[in-house]
Amino acid sequence: MKNTSMSVRVWGWINSHNYPLNVCYKTLEDTMKNFIISLLNNNEKRRKHITEQFERNNIEFEFFDAIDKSRINIANELGITFDNPNLSMGEKGCFLSHITLWKKIIDENIPVAGIFEDDIYLSKESELYLTDYNWVDHNIDIIKIERSDEKVRTSIFPVKKLKKNENIFRLKKEHLGTGGYIITNKGANFLFNKITSTPLIEPVDCEIFDNFILDKNYIACQLIPALCMQDFTLNKSHNNFPSSLENERVHRIITPKENYNSKLLREIHRVKNQLIDFIFNKQIERKLPFNKD
Repeated sequence: MKNTSMSVRVWGWINSHNYPLNVCYKTLEDTMKNFIISLLNNNEKRRKHITEQFERNNIEFEFFDAIDKSRINIANELGITFDNPNLSMGEKGCFLSHITLWKKIIDENIPVAGIFEDDIYLSKESELYLTDYNWVDHNIDIIKIERSDEKVRTSIFPVKKLKKNENIFRLKKEHLGTGGYIITNKGANFLFNKITSTPLIEPVDCEIFDNFILDKNYIACQLIPALCMQDFTLNKSHNNFPSSLENERVHRIITPKENYNSKLLREIHRVKNQLIDFIFNKQIERKLPFNKD
């Protein structure tokens, strides 16, 4: 869905923020393409929700119909093979939806795009970063803009300073979830080539925000503060959009019970590892802020 009054909205936003005229021209030229991955059928509640989120924040977007089990054979057209019998049809469809979007970015030579799932909530800062992409360093492959409940390990110093309390840091360890991220054309090429060259054994977020992070040729970052948060993370057990995909993944995870001694030992190791990472690896754990709109 695209709004037709982009120039009017941007002009009004710039005037309200007292930005100079040259910023207006730059913003209009560098309008961000935002894609919402969303099932086409029987999905009115989610589509209504995400439309309200983006329109409330004056952000242009368009729906991208998610790949469901009826279209799973698109994997053959893309040269994708799955090599894990435990991956559900939902996880395969989710992975293929993201891959298909990366290919679209490559084929249409889109410089930078935002990719979102349809159950997210946007932050107060989202309009500033999702209406244009002139803040994005095109040498970065991917910028995660989502917050999870877990602490995230990043570089101590930002790879790019944006404002006083808004910066881009390099991810140093996994930060799972694909609720929202910014991807450059460079990043889309890297991921598409990487993923089509080997059989896939894990869900999409495990690959792009965990397994690939150690690749020195892949620059994955985190925007702080986060711009979005998925419903099941924000609202926990009272979530508004129950996800069969999340349920499938939760049931596969077995969490062993810990006694007091094992918990204490784990905490000691955690603190020790944090000190080592800070001193020698220039890494730090952060709890991501999120200012819900």
